[in-house]
Amino acid sequence: MSTRRLLQNTIQSNLVAQNALAAQAIDLEAQLKDLDHLIETVNKGEELPDESFQAEFQIPGSKRATAPISSFELLAPASPCYKEASQRAHYLRWTSLHPMKGKEVEVLADAVKKENMRLEAYRVRDNPSAPPIDIVHNVQGIDWSIVAEKVSDHALIKRTPDECRIQWVAKLHPKVNHGDWTQDELDKLHNLTAPALATGQKVDWSGIAKELGTNRVPIDCMKQAITRPRHQWDTNADQKLLEAVEIFGTNNWNLVARHVSPYATTSQCQTRYVRSLNPSIKHEPWTPEEDTRLQKAVDVFNNSWIDVAGVLPGRTNEQCRERWAEIGAATEGEKGPWSEVEDQQLLEAVKVLGKKWKMVSEKLGGRRTGPNCRLRYNRLMKRQAKQDNSTVSAPSASEPGSIMQIQAPPTDHSTD
Repeated sequence: MSTRRLLQNTIQSNLVAQNALAAQAIDLEAQLKDLDHLIETVNKGEELPDESFQAEFQIPGSKRATAPISSFELLAPASPCYKEASQRAHYLRWTSLHPMKGKEVEVLADAVKKENMRLEAYRVRDNPSAPPIDIVHNVQGIDWSIVAEKVSDHALIKRTPDECRIQWVAKLHPKVNHGDWTQDELDKLHNLTAPALATGQKVDWSGIAKELGTNRVPIDCMKQAITRPRHQWDTNADQKLLEAVEIFGTNNWNLVARHVSPYATTSQCQTRYVRSLNPSIKHEPWTPEEDTRLQKAVDVFNNSWIDVAGVLPGRTNEQCRERWAEIGAATEGEKGPWSEVEDQQLLEAVKVLGKKWKMVSEKLGGRRTGPNCRLRYNRLMKRQAKQDNSTVSAPSASEPGSIMQIQAPPTDHSTD
């Protein structure tokens, strides 16, 4: 490739990357605005509604930011950055995830119960005619500072009153419904959220959870209502993937995925390219020389297919594994390629038994394993799909077969 062409590709890659970063920056600004609003709400110390749960949450996967100057120096009252550092520390405290586990959860539940017992004792003493306190479910009037002190005694980090309150109200409270979603719930949730989601409006998930009326927390409602479409590979998507790899290379799969589709993940793009679209991959039938080299490689590396593929240029580890199962040399008792008679027996067995590969293997006398039968059957069906008259043409010398009519087996999704 000429220097001019390389320079053009570099400039184009830079422009695309800048656009992607700009779009991410806009999304982050919107998220930070929502977080600032939530933090402001918490700082006001507003009381929780009696029959609902607050839309408070913590962000999974958050990581603490680092800097060349320690946070202790920045947070010193004499520091010129004291105000900004305090705001940053406050933000990190609310976005860093430290889930409660085991003993902490038990102590939290016990501390809340004892607080409610204390409130009930005060009620009996000061106002006997007032309704009794629900020791298990009440969250009003609890001194969360006392609760946080008790939990911190059994934690590796100091727990704050707000943290304990959020953990209890939004996750650990007995009223929170953690059970499987029923179809009635899903239907009602869809009816409540469909209009807003269809028009791109912002959804009030706290209001949705309350209106749903089944004690679900807002975050669970959001997860159930918003489904991420699964990316499907087709010719157009493959072409976009090849274009993205040419622009960004094979070390920037995040940018590659954004170029391919909003729903494509980095792992999907990397796997698709490495296993199927990489120009260096061979798609031609295996030659006798390759089969011989495969045999020797398996003798040395056994079933370490990455190492086996390393001595077979142009072949992936999946191709090596499937070819080894195809020629039937992977297990004792499987000798040589499939014969015409075996192909016919396989088709007849699948027609009768369906895709129950263990039973198919036994029907063939145990000469081939279940996975071996599955791979061979899939190969035969692919051949059939290429024929206009639903017949399989004569195979190459490296893949013996026969000209025969293949009929689809009974529908059976067993994975035996």
